[in-house]
Amino acid sequence: MLAIIAALKEEVRGYIKKACFTPVAEQGFLRFYESALERDTVLATGGVGPRLAQEATSYVIERYSPEAVISVGFSGAVRDGLETGDVLICDRLLSVGGPAVLWRADDFSERPPIDIGVMEELLTGAEETWDAYETAGCLSVPELVSNSSMKAWIGREFPVGVVDMESYWVSEKCAEYGTPHVAVRSVFDRVDQTLPPFVGEAMFESNVRRLGRAMKYVATKPSEAPRLFNLASQSKVASASLGGFLCSIGHGAR
Repeated sequence: MLAIIAALKEEVRGYIKKACFTPVAEQGFLRFYESALERDTVLATGGVGPRLAQEATSYVIERYSPEAVISVGFSGAVRDGLETGDVLICDRLLSVGGPAVLWRADDFSERPPIDIGVMEELLTGAEETWDAYETAGCLSVPELVSNSSMKAWIGREFPVGVVDMESYWVSEKCAEYGTPHVAVRSVFDRVDQTLPPFVGEAMFESNVRRLGRAMKYVATKPSEAPRLFNLASQSKVASASLGGFLCSIGHGAR
């Protein structure tokens, strides 16, 4: 059994569609999906941030006893050359805590390197091999990094290529259970892109409330409508790329 854990359904919408996953159960923020095409895989979405990521991971492992866990989702690029939809296998997992003003390059936590053997087994039977995919370090942060200058600073100060809000914490919880884990991220926003201010707040809300925030934002700032359409397009691209990757991996680890 392989468990795939994401924060939001939007991140894995492409995979859900490609592999015909349907919801089978829910527990609080946690949603489980299964598919007749991927019989040995469970997909779970558990919410944004460290606490929900760890709670989702514990629940999935205790319920399904997977042989491996893949943490997947969107990420923000913090270095040049990474574009929306680029899929990266994380070879280093770092984290920082507290408000952004307290983050320091000499004060971060790091998980041991991922088990490359797990990823190689997952790629058994796939068209591509491990060497075909780009790797990058990932910094898991407690709040959304939406500002381009902040992302660029992280890229200069930390040995990472992307930021997210879950990978490190999923990895830490997997280690407690002795469950092999890898992290795969799809780039959503480039390093030179600043996201609208409401995006960070909306991430923690339901789909209906997120849509409401977006509509309110456009109503007060009509000129921003094209920008929001671009964000919707980016979401589709990033999710489709991630879905393509997940559909292509083999199942040797199960």
